[in-house]
Amino acid sequence: MLGEACERQWKQINFRTVKTVLGMEFLHELYNRYHPEINYLRFKNTVIATEGQQVTSYAPKDEWEFMEKWFGKRFLREDQAVIDSLRTYLNRPKERFHRFLEEMETTDIPEMDSEELAMALIDVQFVPLTELYTVNHVQIEHALNGAIDTLLEREFDDEEVFNKAKSTLIYADRLTVGVEEKQAFYELVEEGLEQEINTIEQGDGNAVTTAVRDHFEEYRYIHSAYGAEPYEFEYYVERYNDLADKGIAHVETTLQQIEEADKRATQRRNEYLSKIDHNEQLKELVELMASVGTLRDRNKALLGQSTKYREQLLNEISERSDVPRGELNWYFLTELCELLDNGSQIDGETIASRKAGMVFTRNELVDTNASFAIEDDATGVLACECASVGTYEGVVRVVRDSSDNDRMNLGDVMVAPGTDFDLINAMQRAGAIVTEEGGILSHAAVISRELDIPCLIGVEKATELLEDGQRVRVDADRGEITVLGDQI
Repeated sequence: MLGEACERQWKQINFRTVKTVLGMEFLHELYNRYHPEINYLRFKNTVIATEGQQVTSYAPKDEWEFMEKWFGKRFLREDQAVIDSLRTYLNRPKERFHRFLEEMETTDIPEMDSEELAMALIDVQFVPLTELYTVNHVQIEHALNGAIDTLLEREFDDEEVFNKAKSTLIYADRLTVGVEEKQAFYELVEEGLEQEINTIEQGDGNAVTTAVRDHFEEYRYIHSAYGAEPYEFEYYVERYNDLADKGIAHVETTLQQIEEADKRATQRRNEYLSKIDHNEQLKELVELMASVGTLRDRNKALLGQSTKYREQLLNEISERSDVPRGELNWYFLTELCELLDNGSQIDGETIASRKAGMVFTRNELVDTNASFAIEDDATGVLACECASVGTYEGVVRVVRDSSDNDRMNLGDVMVAPGTDFDLINAMQRAGAIVTEEGGILSHAAVISRELDIPCLIGVEKATELLEDGQRVRVDADRGEITVLGDQI
């Protein structure tokens, strides 16, 4: 609990593991992004609360509900100017961002002077914001979600059928980057085993090790979009050897499961599309929602690529300033620029206090009470939304960050504040997923639909009310979680 109790209630909109204060600042800026031709209704009061590198984002519930209703009406009333502007945004080529990556790749960072370093750091922060997040995607998703709900309720009056229809219809026609990476790596292992390469080492010069290194270079940063630690090459070497030890039959079965899950989801989507074939407006909105989901996923992968250069710049700043690299993680952008400009450093006490916890606030409306608190829901009811259909019974495993990945056993029910690319390994072991953060296009929601496993989102206080070792039934069709007892 932060500050004293206040009247305003808050909706959790995200949970991330973020390595640097720069990444936390990035998220804070992201929630205020808007395009006047698309989402002129936007969050005006947001809060980011940190504890170490764990970052939770909130928006006021009244703003959340207002946006769903009134921004959503733009889609319900078929405001073609907004829809056309959104389509244009979804299809932008992002030329400036790719040009920026190319420029950074050819830049000799140690040869830059201090001003150039500072300006490059500013670009690393704001070019991705400008190019990838001109609009805050959560707000678009939420408005579309409200409009789709209204139209779907007219088509399906049964709650269970409604849940199945909604989570099925917005399935994207393209695999997420995380699942795409898994498929590509398993295919790589399959080829290696066909060549009877059953183990590799980092220094090997054979074609398989080279292919693993190429895979590492292409995908290592997809897990670090907002600043989580990227995987090292050693991780991919160990991963290859572990899969090789399980044998080619296991690898081929997994590849087949990925393909079959995608086919099942696509087939179900086509079945529901045929049921709403008469409703052109609804079909257009679910296609838009699927496109927004694909964009969010691809943008996070692109953002991860830019963090590589942030790391390189911070490493160089540490070398020049003699400030330990770990301490620089707790510097704000302005402080890093001042460090380069005049050598001004942050004292250890300030860094320690930032590690303990910070609150980023954006208050565009007058509030006579400036404190912040998360109000408990006095009803005790677990509110939730179906993100992926199905029913599953299993053992709860509470997962908060990537250090918990190895605690997930195959078939566990993953319960998390939220998920991102850094938790993909845990998600791929799960039999069902439950998250506190909401959003039908949240990472957990999209991945669950791809993996064809049940998923409930927006389950408030799930990580507190559900405990490791409990056996639960997750009925996503009905939006219910039942505790069956402790693991025997």
